[in-house]
Amino acid sequence: MPYSDLQDYLARLENSGKLHWVEQQVDPAWEVSAITRHVFDRYGWNERPALGFRHVGDSSFPLVIGVVGGSPQIYALALSTTVNDIPTVWERAQRHPIEPISVSSGVCKEVMSRGAEVDIVVWTPSQDPGPYITAPLVVTKDPETGRRNVGTYRLQMKGPQRLGLYVGGAQHAARHIRQYDARKEDMSVAIAIGVDPTIVLASITKFSYGTDEFAVAGGLRGEAVPLVRCETVDLEVPANAEIVLEGFIRAGYREQEGPFGEFSGYMSPGGQTPVIEITCMTRRRKPQRVELHPQSEPLRRSVPSLKTGLGIARVRRSLHRERWRQRHVGDLDEKGISRTSEGSRVGRVVADE
Repeated sequence: MPYSDLQDYLARLENSGKLHWVEQQVDPAWEVSAITRHVFDRYGWNERPALGFRHVGDSSFPLVIGVVGGSPQIYALALSTTVNDIPTVWERAQRHPIEPISVSSGVCKEVMSRGAEVDIVVWTPSQDPGPYITAPLVVTKDPETGRRNVGTYRLQMKGPQRLGLYVGGAQHAARHIRQYDARKEDMSVAIAIGVDPTIVLASITKFSYGTDEFAVAGGLRGEAVPLVRCETVDLEVPANAEIVLEGFIRAGYREQEGPFGEFSGYMSPGGQTPVIEITCMTRRRKPQRVELHPQSEPLRRSVPSLKTGLGIARVRRSLHRERWRQRHVGDLDEKGISRTSEGSRVGRVVADE
């Protein structure tokens, strides 16, 4: 049976001994990050638990970290499988995706706020220029084809209803932004926070342009993802999300975003990026917040791990091509000519490509 929502999954983690809760009140600016780093560094890669904080500052929303890629066992639980069968589950999901279904409502709409009523509260590491939402599912749509993209990109809080969005230029959401800029049209955006872990895994994985990550998530969970329409934008989001933010990006408008502490342990410089103006927030009555801990474990170790199921076949093909190149092409000189005796023409073709 697939998880009905994030809280269903967290109950499974806790029952399996893989989610440890901090009951004392913690400072969102320092203690959350410090405790998380200490615990993740203390435990071995295979024994590390996910962490939950019941009382973060003045917020009434608990916070969980490391609940998807904290360890191989946690990752396997997210997919309702074993560590050894993770690649099999990924292969099945990509070969047999399950299209999402539309529903009339969901738990994500138990409480609604619009306009000035919206107030976003998150925590921040030490050197970032402001609080960040680090584990969002950002939903956008191609204005020409109508195909959606779901990706995880960092969001800098610039005010109660404003978020800076950083998206790398090669990301599919960046392509959507460029399309809307060219049309001089504002772009609708929806942000889901706290969902079934299979949706998170699909959102952080690279697929070909036009792939519906919700359909891949359906393949991972073995059942269609239920989606509900947003209140103020023409997009759909998971009906079981803990929190949903809706808004738009003004065509051509940019502001400074960053720097930001990346998974590598270094600060990225930031730059001029789009701004999301929030028009509506919907949520559960008692939501759970989810964040990543970008500057240290477990994310650094999780990045290659999360792609294992997708990457094994690609790595094998790459190794095969490299062996073929070494056998038939060899090293190329400064003119792009192969130094082997098996034909300079092949070497020239490879260099030109």
